[in-house]
Amino acid sequence: MTDAEVRRRVEELESLLEHVDGTPAHAIEALLALYGEALRRILDVVATVPHCADALRRDELVSHLLVLHDLDAAASETFVSLL
Repeated sequence: MTDAEVRRRVEELESLLEHVDGTPAHAIEALLALYGEALRRILDVVATVPHCADALRRDELVSHLLVLHDLDAAASETFVSLL
């Protein structure tokens, strides 16, 4: 996802949240997509720092969040490359 796409999604999410009464599922999907992209970017940075991958894997909350966004070790080449 490009920065322009991220900005578009943020704008879309803000609009959806203003009108959440009719489209809560779409708002949640947009929010998850945006947060998933943020996590992908974090993983790209973490890949350059020794031992960060081990710390992420051991952190229960972070681990669950990575799974929620399909960034767990089994589903993500990025995360696997950190191990």
